[in-house]
Amino acid sequence: MSFWSRLFGTVKHDKGSLSDQTESNVDAEWSRAECEFCGQQGIECDQAARYLYPIWKCSCGAIGSGAWLPDLDEVGDQLLDVLGITARVSEPCVPTDHPGITMQRYDVDKVEHSMTEILRNHGCEFRVTLKKNPNERLFWAKRINTSA
Repeated sequence: MSFWSRLFGTVKHDKGSLSDQTESNVDAEWSRAECEFCGQQGIECDQAARYLYPIWKCSCGAIGSGAWLPDLDEVGDQLLDVLGITARVSEPCVPTDHPGITMQRYDVDKVEHSMTEILRNHGCEFRVTLKKNPNERLFWAKRINTSA
């Protein structure tokens, strides 16, 4: 099963209907997460959020998102957007010889370093969780409580 079908679930075809209905927006493996900050387990994916990658919002204030390694730059951009931060970590697309195809470089270490710096500069802490599959990670961010 592909990453995308595992992430977004299976399509259910209704007889007599021309439209497809998705059984679930997020695959069961990605529907719940454990907070990297407080350890709360079973945080349900916020399926009302209008983002490509899953979003988890913990009661401790942490927000998480994740995907497989080549998409972590977009996950980082998404997490920054959820936090209201306009900075970006994804690399710009580079045109190719074919007008309909562009390439985008990704560097997971660079993305994680950039996320750490950007979030620190905006009063947040950044953490990474490794999934069972070594090609998948979760990014977590939480605003640092500066009140004493």
